[in-house]
Amino acid sequence: MHRYSREIDKNMEARTMGKDLDISHRHAVVLAKMIRGKPMPKAISLLEGVIEKRVPVRVGQRKAGHKKGRGFGPGKYPVKAASKYLKLLFDAVNNAEQHLSGTMEDLYIVHVSAQKGTTIEGSFPRARGRTTPKRKERVHIELIVRKREEEE
Repeated sequence: MHRYSREIDKNMEARTMGKDLDISHRHAVVLAKMIRGKPMPKAISLLEGVIEKRVPVRVGQRKAGHKKGRGFGPGKYPVKAASKYLKLLFDAVNNAEQHLSGTMEDLYIVHVSAQKGTTIEGSFPRARGRTTPKRKERVHIELIVRKREEEE
């Protein structure tokens, strides 16, 4: 059984987790901030926009000493990370439909976090018998969605 960083209300919330995903930790954290608190249809449309390279994502902060630009500033399209998040969102929707008997429009994202996972060590062979280290970082993502209460 996976350990989550937060307890859930089993009558109102559904969860899913991705372990050892082969994506950038930096991209995973930025996308988590982008979709946290959003309704499910809006989060899915945002991630699909990133995959289609229509919606840029601001990765990193401005360093000191640079001129402040107008508008959004520099951005990227983390397509690989967005596709993994989209897969996890659909898993959470399926879990919610099975356990909460709700539809996708009734759900919103309560909790999403990305933690560093295991590091796979390797090496590149170089000239004259030398090697250069190669490290492959992995990411754990946990996602909890909540069903909206019906207003009476």
